[in-house]
Amino acid sequence: MEAGLRKRSSVGCKAFDRPPAYAGGMTLPAAAPLPSEEWSALLPPALQPYEARLSPERSLARVDGLLQLVTEPHPLQDRVDLALAARDLAAFLNDAERQAGANFHLAHLLDSAEGLAAARLAASQYEHLRDPERERQSLYRVAQLAPDPREALVAAVQATELARDALDGALEEQALRRSAALLMDLEDHAGALGAARAALALAGEDAARQHASLPLLLLLGDLHLRAGDAVEALAAFRAAAYLVNGQGTAEQAEALGGVGRAYLAQGDLERAGKFLEKATEVARDLDAPALHARLLNALAAAQTDPGRVSPILKGSLALTGDAPRLHGETLLRLGQHAQGHGQTREAREAFLEAASVGQASGDAINEAEAHAGLAALALAQGNAEAAVPALRRWGELQASAREAQLGAQRRVQDALRDAQHGLALRRERREARDTLDSAMDQASAQLQELQQLVSRWRGTSMLDPDSGARSREYGVDLLRQHFRRSERTRAPLSLAVVAVEFPGAHSDVKDTLLESNVMTAVARLLQRSVRDTDTVARFDQFKFMVVLPDTDVAGARVAMERVLLGVTQEDWAAQGLTSPATLAVGLAARGFIQGVEQMIDVADAEQYRARRQGPDTLSVAC
Repeated sequence: MEAGLRKRSSVGCKAFDRPPAYAGGMTLPAAAPLPSEEWSALLPPALQPYEARLSPERSLARVDGLLQLVTEPHPLQDRVDLALAARDLAAFLNDAERQAGANFHLAHLLDSAEGLAAARLAASQYEHLRDPERERQSLYRVAQLAPDPREALVAAVQATELARDALDGALEEQALRRSAALLMDLEDHAGALGAARAALALAGEDAARQHASLPLLLLLGDLHLRAGDAVEALAAFRAAAYLVNGQGTAEQAEALGGVGRAYLAQGDLERAGKFLEKATEVARDLDAPALHARLLNALAAAQTDPGRVSPILKGSLALTGDAPRLHGETLLRLGQHAQGHGQTREAREAFLEAASVGQASGDAINEAEAHAGLAALALAQGNAEAAVPALRRWGELQASAREAQLGAQRRVQDALRDAQHGLALRRERREARDTLDSAMDQASAQLQELQQLVSRWRGTSMLDPDSGARSREYGVDLLRQHFRRSERTRAPLSLAVVAVEFPGAHSDVKDTLLESNVMTAVARLLQRSVRDTDTVARFDQFKFMVVLPDTDVAGARVAMERVLLGVTQEDWAAQGLTSPATLAVGLAARGFIQGVEQMIDVADAEQYRARRQGPDTLSVAC
């Protein structure tokens, strides 16, 4: 290699003997620390023992640690306080997902209005986060906690629909059970029956789920009895009785009593009496006076001996002091029994007391029945004058009860309409977000495509058409970018200016084709001799510039010497030259140079220095 070079390298230092601006190891001053406020642990003093398991920094890792503690079997109040701390910190850090998680935990820890508020918020947040599983679970929690039956029914219906769409049979069954109970409370027995049937069908053959559906079976039996379908009621109560056989629980008493009432509705008094006797025996050993009283009332209706009815009902009255509606119902039964057996005075006393209890408790149905009984007694005695006030009051109460029933039906219809309206709005919001996301994706793709087109345009429009190298504008712009990066990161940067000399280069008669051939050959030689990360650009009519990022003077010298060796081995005759082309190379590193233009000027000056020293020479500024 040394034999093939002529006066290849010289160093010009006289004009640039200034020391580098960062000589002596001086470093840039460190950035001043940002002001930070003092921050103590978010946990109250009572929860300080948990700090050992938490990150001391105000970070998402700390939020995750708090939420993990919430899921562990710590005291309830501690878990609530931990969830509150997690929610506050997640809000400070603006993390919506963790805020929703904290609200979700609070909703399931608290049975109060705070838990209901957290459940509502969690449902809204999970819809926004597109987490349908947690969203429907939060809606179901709203259905469990809401004191207003209408709000609870709206949430239950929405949770049912979302669970059905997601094929989440377990949650759909739970939501249907809750809907059935709410519809029962709102006196929509047909709707409750449909929901209960659907929930029971979801249990299928799964024994565990069937056992969990025991309250549903009992409710289903009651609904069938109200609908007058004693056969279906008997099947439901029998299934419930099978699940709780021999347990001695309130559920067993209700199941046995239900079987007895179903037989009673079929007119089978003997079987009805046997099952109701057994049910009352189970209830007698429990602390459930209301259940015991209801079973005694049913047992009284199953008696074939009229003499046993009155003692049974009076025994029921003794248990219903804290249940006004049941107490009034028992008084009505007692009055009706006395009336049917000619005991006018006892019947009148029972009806009067039933009317008083119904009025005091706001039970219009029992009060109306009591006044109807009083009117019937008065008419039976021929006292029409006494019957008129009772009939008038009966009519008023019937109208009031009818209005209340219509109001309950309207509430059910409004709740179902609100639920469907809410689901429709949710679908519209989902579709709007999907449309927006699709538009954003499309815009992003178009932007990326445009950027690629611009890059290709820059790559083609910034080429020198005569040599195939990059244009001067491109080279200078790229050098400016590398220069800024070099200043910022202190990475080395070198620049070479390569002048081309060949016969006829500076003659008055221009040979455009010859010039293009020679400059193209030199451009190819330069590109072969440097790295892919280096850039060769046309600097002037007979000059090129080579930008060598992350390259110090020693590395740039090696590359340029490789160029000088290559130019001596080129077949210039093939380019139409009678004698070889020669090069003069000027090389400058950023070092002490304070700007891009100065760096270009230094490299160009070194190129002239190399040209004065002879062909195929390299001159380096230091």
